[in-house]
Amino acid sequence: MADMLFYPELSHSNYSETMIMTPINSTYAVTFGLPRRNVSVVCIREGIMQFRGVWVGDSPFKFVTPVFLLQLSMASILTGTCNFLLKPFGQVSFVSQMLGGFMAGPSVLGRNLTFKYSMFPFKSLYVLETISSFGCMFFLFLVGVGMDLRMIRTSGRKAWAIGISTFLLPMMLTLPLSFILRFFVKMEHGLKSSITFIAVLQSMSTFHGVAWFLKDLKLLNSELGRLAIASSMISGLLSYLTLLIAFSAKQTQLSGYGFTTWLHNFASAVGQVIFMKYFIKPLMIWMNKQIPRGEPVKELHHCLVLALVLASAFISEVLGQHYYFGPMALGLAVPAGSPLAYTLMDKLDCFVSAIILPLYFITVGGKTNLGCVTSRTFFLVELIQILSVFSKFTAALVSCVLCDINLKDAVVLGLMSCTIGILEVQFYVRANQLMEPSLLW
Repeated sequence: MADMLFYPELSHSNYSETMIMTPINSTYAVTFGLPRRNVSVVCIREGIMQFRGVWVGDSPFKFVTPVFLLQLSMASILTGTCNFLLKPFGQVSFVSQMLGGFMAGPSVLGRNLTFKYSMFPFKSLYVLETISSFGCMFFLFLVGVGMDLRMIRTSGRKAWAIGISTFLLPMMLTLPLSFILRFFVKMEHGLKSSITFIAVLQSMSTFHGVAWFLKDLKLLNSELGRLAIASSMISGLLSYLTLLIAFSAKQTQLSGYGFTTWLHNFASAVGQVIFMKYFIKPLMIWMNKQIPRGEPVKELHHCLVLALVLASAFISEVLGQHYYFGPMALGLAVPAGSPLAYTLMDKLDCFVSAIILPLYFITVGGKTNLGCVTSRTFFLVELIQILSVFSKFTAALVSCVLCDINLKDAVVLGLMSCTIGILEVQFYVRANQLMEPSLLW
């Protein structure tokens, strides 16, 4: 169970709830495509949602609702404080969000067991992770709403050259390095079996991170920003296609099924994209045309779009993809620059970015214990990371120079191509479920 990563010492502590070992889904032999295995199960007493108040002797730290509200407040305060302190130094909000998550986790504040068991009791983690998933899902949807795929068609050869080169060169350099390290350098078993996968992840790039970066620096509508977005869309689409194949293949391998299962997973993802383009996008265009000029968008339209976000996430999960895949594709189907897109951004952006999204980084930080990383593991992974960043920067720089872009802008574009964001973090979360336990955290 993923939540056990919050409490690796749970089986050795005096935790008040009862924990038993049981074969997963053994009663009905339903394994959802995964091999049957033993998992840790925590039995939680009834009534944990019914907090009656301190005046009748109830402790708020023993009930899910007040603890969740406290977690929500703490996440916003930590990330907001980090953003306030780092913004004068030109740091984007993603850095503040990640630092806030690390501070709440076992790397900093979570080292204190009193804080850990008070702020993150085991019974609250299911609610925390569920709501944080909504934050990530809606944020990726909103990033897609703000993007215009037409930029790829109108960007010309510059964006294609930068996008393809920043995808290919990191892969061509990091993969051979990972094979060399795997066969000639002594390392932990978990790292050795997954270092090639890590090299692939380090080589990936997405336009979500670049878009977040440019938005924070108010460069999204500049000429250089539009070129960066267009090129990152190209490299991001190639990266996502690569990871889709890799994740589907790894999941098929774990499930014990053959090529047919992998083909079903891949075909379902392609089918979702086709459905979004030829059915949902025309629906969005029709909805946008129903909005009279100069009048606000009807609440019915907002409710319908939000319902489609939830439905697309559900369908993605059912078809073997991740929950963010559908909302991400749905966001790209909303007509860019339309009144519908503008009002969705206006109504949801602040609430999602400042309130719900920090919970996602709290859950990631809660699973990340930097103190458990050995110096050898850190050095090997950082070696791949440095090579990946250097190759992305070099590929973008050389492509820009060959396309007659001045050196100053070429350097800026090279740095932009090395940007990472929430989708890369989500890739690591997904990969952690398919690789050696507790490798990434």
